[in-house]
Amino acid sequence: NILTCLVENSDFDTDYTTAKARTITGLDDVAVTPTAGQTATIAQIFGIEKLTTGLVTATVTAAGVNQGLDHLMDTSTGIGLTNPNNAISVTVDDDAGSQTISAASLNTLNSRTSGLITVTVTGVTGTTADLLTAFAANVAPDANGNIAAGAQITGLQADTATITFPQGATDLTISATDFNTLDAATTGAIIATAATGGLTGVGAMTTDNAGNLTSPVLTALTSIGTNQGTYVDANGNAGAVPVTLTGPVTVAEANAIAGATTGAVTATISEGTMAALTTLTGNETGHAYTITVTDTTADAGQLNTINGQTTVAVDLSALTSITGDHAELTTLFAANNANTP
Repeated sequence: NILTCLVENSDFDTDYTTAKARTITGLDDVAVTPTAGQTATIAQIFGIEKLTTGLVTATVTAAGVNQGLDHLMDTSTGIGLTNPNNAISVTVDDDAGSQTISAASLNTLNSRTSGLITVTVTGVTGTTADLLTAFAANVAPDANGNIAAGAQITGLQADTATITFPQGATDLTISATDFNTLDAATTGAIIATAATGGLTGVGAMTTDNAGNLTSPVLTALTSIGTNQGTYVDANGNAGAVPVTLTGPVTVAEANAIAGATTGAVTATISEGTMAALTTLTGNETGHAYTITVTDTTADAGQLNTINGQTTVAVDLSALTSITGDHAELTTLFAANNANTP
């Protein structure tokens, strides 16, 4: 049987780390719970955890170094090193003096205790995966300030989330769906400046009840445009988010995404008629649209306009005749000779 003990806080001051001759036996697997309202330091809890395989239920003193994520995570004297099932409740108010803490470290701390982790910092930084894990474990207080039973983490719901990438990473993009999940998890800003590759997502869109096109990518771009999400490109241009759309997109869908960012949009246009392609947004340039004209006849001036809206060579192999004045035809064939139409 396991004996449950109530241990006064002052008893935690005993030196549990120095080997001594036993004068009592049978406590190696007892559950330990301090008297209600009592707290203990990290060092005191570490000492208790080393001496029993039973469940330790305690709250770390919310003061000084006992609130530092770096101290709580210490690989030699941190909490939960011997039994991650212990219910050690902690408050995290910094990480080595910084008000921005590592999401990966917070997740590791969460794996070391079944107690509630109360976070009082202003920001969290990490990879998209680490941030998603941390925010998924976070529970905000209800209207009365109560935290639901079984909550793992609380306090992140208004924090800034800064997305980073592992050193040497070559894919510096963010899934629009992941961005939106983070956006919904906090009222703080989502800082995605490190994502030089921009957003990725399915290009196909749906229509909402008001008849407007919508998609996860457009939702993310709208958030960035209203400063809930923050993106600054390598040249310091705010909101110039590059976008890579997967799957075919219509001209209307391409226009909707291009209109929500000043960054370049990479997409494959599904429509090939001149009637559709001439409705590509006229003031947009620099996009990497893959375009195949499916008509057999076309106007050279219109073809030049379409060519100017993409950095990818336009496929005109279906054409059998082209009309236009001398200048338009000269421009078109010059582009063809340069392998740019």
